[in-house]
Amino acid sequence: MRVTLDGQAIAGYSSNHHMRARASTFYQSCFDEAAIFTHDGFSTGMGSLSGMFYYASGNRIYPLVPTIWPPPLNTRPSACC
Repeated sequence: MRVTLDGQAIAGYSSNHHMRARASTFYQSCFDEAAIFTHDGFSTGMGSLSGMFYYASGNRIYPLVPTIWPPPLNTRPSACC
């Protein structure tokens, strides 16, 4: 990817914000191993845009599964009252 700033093309990089959040949190922690959960609302309702589960060990972080929201049967706390 190339980005133009002030008329000058420079190299650019794009990444998923969940990947950046989990990396910055885990690599600054005191843990050698961790389960990581990211979630930031409803977004599209499911998939990696809503959130993810990860497993981290050493200097590696592995994506496991996207979070699913709403949960099965469309049960949201506000919808049941």
